[in-house]
Amino acid sequence: MFLVGILTPLIDSRVEVWLPQFFFNIHNTVNIFAYTGGPVNGDLLVAWEEYGAVLASYLVRKPGAASLAMGINGLGQYFLVDSLQGPHHLVYFVAGLGADLVFGVFRYKRYDVATCILAGIASQVFWIPVSYAYHNVLSLYSTNFIEQDIATRILGGAVGDGLLGATLGFVVLRIALKVRATRRSGKNLAQDASLRRGSGNV
Repeated sequence: MFLVGILTPLIDSRVEVWLPQFFFNIHNTVNIFAYTGGPVNGDLLVAWEEYGAVLASYLVRKPGAASLAMGINGLGQYFLVDSLQGPHHLVYFVAGLGADLVFGVFRYKRYDVATCILAGIASQVFWIPVSYAYHNVLSLYSTNFIEQDIATRILGGAVGDGLLGATLGFVVLRIALKVRATRRSGKNLAQDASLRRGSGNV
């Protein structure tokens, strides 16, 4: 959990720099969506950044894993990466509460694709009120923009947070299992060699 919470803001900050420039460079060729460019970055450029909630839960599979990981993530964003992110990231654990709620409904026993997608959406839904209150969205933006923004955040939560978090978790677990299997086979080979040497001495 701690590793996920610490690494994700460092990774996110670098991707945040690259993504806007990438879409700006290709917007004349491929215009996927209209980037707001304003204080509310609710489109696909940042709607994936709560994947740490699903990733932590997928790996740890204990109550509160998502909330704790996102709380550490928020502290990392504010103190380690960029304090301009805003003090609302100090309560980033709220996004993790959404994922924890979904996994908790299934008693932390289901980590299939559908459950992870629901958890990703829930993390976005829980974070929207905090983000909107901090940016004063309801007063500054039209109803049409808000509806589009919420729809995009939910899509980002499903694909970016849910699928991305689950995929990363699956890959990490597979690597961990392979490393463990390699170490066990290495120990077994060493034990066999030791037994052969011992039997030879006898």
